[in-house]
Parts: sequence; C-alpha cells; structure tokens
Amino acid sequence: MNSRAFIPLLLLLALPFASAMTLDGPDRVPAKTMWGFTMELGALDSFFEADVSWNGHNLFKYSNSQIVLDPFESTSVVSTRVVGKTIIVSLLGEPSGEYRLVAHTRLSGGQIIEEKEKTVSFVSVLDSSDQEQIRNDLNVAQSTIVDLKNQNEALRQQLQNQNQTNQQQAQSLESQDEKLNTVEDALISLQQALGSFSDFDSQTSKQITQIKTGLDETNQKLEQKNASATGFFGFSDAGNLWMILLVVGIIAIGFFAWQWKQNNP
Repeated sequence: MNSRAFIPLLLLLALPFASAMTLDGPDRVPAKTMWGFTMELGALDSFFEADVSWNGHNLFKYSNSQIVLDPFESTSVVSTRVVGKTIIVSLLGEPSGEYRLVAHTRLSGGQIIEEKEKTVSFVSVLDSSDQEQIRNDLNVAQSTIVDLKNQNEALRQQLQNQNQTNQQQAQSLESQDEKLNTVEDALISLQQALGSFSDFDSQTSKQITQIKTGLDETNQKLEQKNASATGFFGFSDAGNLWMILLVVGIIAIGFFAWQWKQNNP
C-alpha cells in the first residue's frame, strides 16, 4: 500500500490529542445568579467546528473563529467573546437544581472528535430579610438556652438551700419534741398530785383553772402547727408559756398540799 495513504489516517488518529479541549466553570452557583464558563479549544486548528449545549438546549456553534448562536434555544446567553482559541460565555442564572453543560469538537462530516461535560448546581440562597430573620431566631434560641441554664442553676441552689432549711427544721422539731415531752411529764406529775387530794378551796380551784386554760392555749397552738403546711410552731413563744405553766402548777400544788395538811393534821 502506498505510504501516502497512511498520512490522513495518522492525522485523524492524532486529532484528539492535538485539540486538547477543556471546559471550565463553577460547580455551584447561587440560584438565579448570572454565571459563565470558558471553553479552550487548543493550540492547533484541528477541528471543523465546535458546539455547546446547555441542559439539552443548543447554545451556539463555533467555526472559522466565529460564534453562531442558536436562534431558538440560546435565550439564556448574555454574551460571548473569543480570545485566541478560548471562548468566554456569560449566561443567565437558573432556578435551584443541577444542569448539564456539554461541548463537542467535530470534523466537517459531523463526527465527534472530543466531548467534554460539566454539571453545574444552582443552589438556593436566602435574601437579606430571611437571613436577618434566621439570625434573630438563632439569637432568641441562644438567649432562651442561657435563661434555661440560669433557671436550672437557680433551682439547684434553691434545692440546696431547701435541704439546709429542711435539716434545720428537722432539728427544730426534735427540740420541740423534747420540750413537749418535758411538758407532758410535768402535766402527768401535776395530775397525779391533784388526784391525791380530796379537798381544795376556791383559791386553789382558781389556780387549777388557770393552768387548764394555759394548757388549752398550748394545745391550740400545737394544732395550728400541725395544720400549717408552710409554718412551724415557734417555741420561742410556746416555750415561755409552758415554763410559766410549770411554775404556776408547782405553786398551785405546793399551796394545795400546804392547805390540805392544814385541814388534815
């Protein structure tokens, strides 16, 4: 075979390596924002034409250093410019989603020499008012968290204080029980002493009545203490009362015993 027949075949095989087409552009773009890409066709004039489609729509064809826009499907193209073998294209933005950019270089018969593809994602962004609202909501949430933490700390401190108060109240109740036991013992002794006497005069009867009245008052205060859920009976007052009652009781017993002896020699 004539060696000259191999020359076109070798050129055809070498075309993909000679063209070295590149397609550059952003991977992510804010939705409805104008954007652009560049298409580098390589250093050698090794193709007949190039074409670019955007999401299945033909944008333009490039041949003989000229760009021809598609009259029906290139409405998103804002501008095009050729600098050497580089095509610079600006396009309108798109709604949120993923879009496909495809470029080809072809022979005169339409055969594809090289294909490049790129996916561009358009992402939603918030306008300034929405951003401000979100910032305010985050600030409110942060403030609420701080308030809840402060409330928890206050409650924790309150529980600690309440525990101390409960301990103090328990000690107070134990002290009150001791005083009540003392009063009870004195009353039992008084009842036994009075039970041994067979007679007493009006003065002694009056003193006994005073003792009984004082005991009734003490009993009423104790009942008020038991009925109250928030207060405690204070023996600062009751303590003075039962001491007076004991003194009066002792005096009454002594007087009644002396009188009984006088009447029963």
